[in-house]
Formats: sequence, structure tokens, C-alpha cells
Amino acid sequence: MIRRRKVLFACLAVLCLAAPAEAADDRNATLAKMMMTTKLIAVPDWAKPASDYIEDKDPDTLEVVFLQGADAGPGHVSDDGEVIFIAPNATDEEQQTLTTKAFEIRLDKRSAP
Repeated sequence: MIRRRKVLFACLAVLCLAAPAEAADDRNATLAKMMMTTKLIAVPDWAKPASDYIEDKDPDTLEVVFLQGADAGPGHVSDDGEVIFIAPNATDEEQQTLTTKAFEIRLDKRSAP
């Protein structure tokens, strides 16, 4: 439960950092809007390898998978930005970095011609 709150806090922190630049930068405004409208789905205690996780393919959701176990591997974002994999004992800064990366990938994907 605490880890879920940390991810939500990280999303809000990223949103707050982007908010002052909204008027000056269309990209940040679009990114902030995307952050506010995306539904977060938390998947706690995923004990399998990250490669075994099957994402929901819904462009309106961002899945946050909390990896468990010694073989969990590092935290990372899926190539399409639809899933964030949080490693055990990830710091708030690491979670925020992964969250920002996920939203940037999603924005780039949606902006591509």
C-alpha cells in the first residue's frame, strides 16, 4: 500500500514540475494533460519475471507493476511506455524517473506521424 502511494506521489510530483511550464511549452502542457487523464493500475507483488507480464493494451491506462523477489531485476519501462516495472526497494527518485520516462514515451508514440 505504501509503494502504491509512492508511485501516485511520483506522478503528482512530475505533474507539479511540468505545470509551471505549461503556458510556455506545448509539449509540457500535453504531457501534463496526459498525466491527469491516464488511469493508473497498480499490480502489487508480481513474483514472476517482468517478461512474463502481459499488458492490457489500453492506451488510457498506465500499469505499475511492483516486482518482487531476488530475481526481480532492475526497474524499467516497457518499450511502448504502457507499463512501469518497479524494482524492490526502488527509491522515490527512481520511481519518479521511471514515471516521467513512461509518459514521455507515451507522448512521443502518440505524436508520431
